[in-house]
Amino acid sequence: MTIPCQISEILKEVCVFYRVYDVVCIILTILERVVVITTDARSFVGTLEGYDKSTNILLSNCIERIIYPEEDEENQEVPLGLYLLRGGNVVCVGEIDADLDSKIDWLKVQGSVLKDTKNPL
Repeated sequence: MTIPCQISEILKEVCVFYRVYDVVCIILTILERVVVITTDARSFVGTLEGYDKSTNILLSNCIERIIYPEEDEENQEVPLGLYLLRGGNVVCVGEIDADLDSKIDWLKVQGSVLKDTKNPL
């Protein structure tokens, strides 16, 4: 689906206040690339298409980045397309710097394991 140029420019200028668990308030722009970290320490990257008051997030052109801490395992980028993330699983959402993101070879990055943030109750 293509969006007419004028409408696309208007949408890019519309900022939304995005509230995660009523603690952190982040200003995001619709149609911008974002990264979402979930409670089970998964990382999703995609274009923010929409959200609701329950923190459900709709991403288009979504990929899941799987980064392993060990060098003997190869990182993965799994294409998911249009993807809906349930609000109860969202820990944080952040805007991506496209220039910086394009310079990083995500298949060669090594990282530490993120701790699970699920409530044990």
